[in-house]
This record gives sequence, C-alpha cells and structure tokens, in this order.
Amino acid sequence: MPAPRPFALLRPIGLVYRFAMEVDDDGLTRDRPCIVDGGEFTLRFGFVPTPFELRVPTIVHAFVKAAGAPGSRT
Repeated sequence: MPAPRPFALLRPIGLVYRFAMEVDDDGLTRDRPCIVDGGEFTLRFGFVPTPFELRVPTIVHAFVKAAGAPGSRT
C-alpha cells in the first residue's frame, strides 16, 4: 500500500507554486468517483450529446482520413 500523500500541504504550497494549486483544486476526484453526465448540458443547450459509441469511430475515421492513410474512406 502506498504511503499517504500530504494533500493538506498543497493549499499553502499553492500560494507560491501554481501547479500545487491546480492539484489541490482537482481534489474533488480523490475522495469520490467522478461521474460524467450530460444532463446539465442538455438542459442548458437543448440537445443531447453524441453517445460515446458513435463518437469514437467517427473521430478515428476523421483522423485516418486527414492523415491520408491508405484504405481510408472518402
């Protein structure tokens, strides 16, 4: 088991070292799971985010096409 890190020291160190402040701000993800939900986005902008299963193949295809790799569809 790894030794506990002194997260309590991040805030005072963050006053002079910007990276320590950013790590301290990210502290919410240390003590509970991070749940990504599109509910607030949908309420604010009125449309549903694209599901993960559709996004990934579309992005991969776009990168392959942009790179001009052989076998890329046009």
